[in-house]
Amino acid sequence: MRGSLIKMPNFNGVGAGQTATVNLPADGTYKKLDLLYTPGGTAANQATMEADIEEVRLRVEGKTVRTYTAADLIKINNTFGKSFKAGHLPIYFAEPHREGATQREAYAWGMADITSFQVEVDIALGATSPRLVMEAIWSNVRQNMGVIKKVRRYNLPVTASGENTWNPPRDEAISALHFQTADISNVKVLVDNEERVNVAPDSIDERLDDNGLTPQAGWTQVIFDATGDLPDALPMKRADGTPVQDLRVVLNMSAATSHDIILETIGSR
Repeated sequence: MRGSLIKMPNFNGVGAGQTATVNLPADGTYKKLDLLYTPGGTAANQATMEADIEEVRLRVEGKTVRTYTAADLIKINNTFGKSFKAGHLPIYFAEPHREGATQREAYAWGMADITSFQVEVDIALGATSPRLVMEAIWSNVRQNMGVIKKVRRYNLPVTASGENTWNPPRDEAISALHFQTADISNVKVLVDNEERVNVAPDSIDERLDDNGLTPQAGWTQVIFDATGDLPDALPMKRADGTPVQDLRVVLNMSAATSHDIILETIGSR
């Protein structure tokens, strides 16, 4: 990943039970952010990172475009071959797993048309002497923020086993759906009544493995662009350019397990 490794400005409001914030320079192009967390001066292990960093939000022009818990980020990074390193919580814009420099750099965040870029971190009340530092891989290339990857979190209430239907937003192409439960026996995705997915999680995991990705225990992950090719994201426009009218995800639940869903989409900010 090309670019300079630089330290960002200091966080404000770092403390147990607080929301720490940092305003990042709206300049150049961001390839990666790395949140360094060292409570009590010691690099946080995975359990401490997941317990203490309750939520991370990336905001552009005052709008939240990515939301994660620390546990979300660690598992998503693990899926794409990035193992946890004590004290580090990386967030990727450029994506090293993709084939070819053009695809790897496609979703980097250019700042030429941006005036405000902020990161918010919710720190747990039980955190001991928290300390946060933000670093970035950044280049001085000036480009607009075009198509980027956005991340939203939802909760799906499940009151009974069997088929449960979720209607995701259909405003943007879908890169991935991460269901935070293993209690799914089949996943079906229908776009305007056409089946795009209809398989058991075991087959989904096999496809991820075929493409060099690592399925995460306790999750069911439908990654449409698992090949690493950008066009493989699930489009929300028909071949004639008109918007998709109906999008349904039907989960056959083996138990009544309510769970969170991470939705990764591709679109303009």
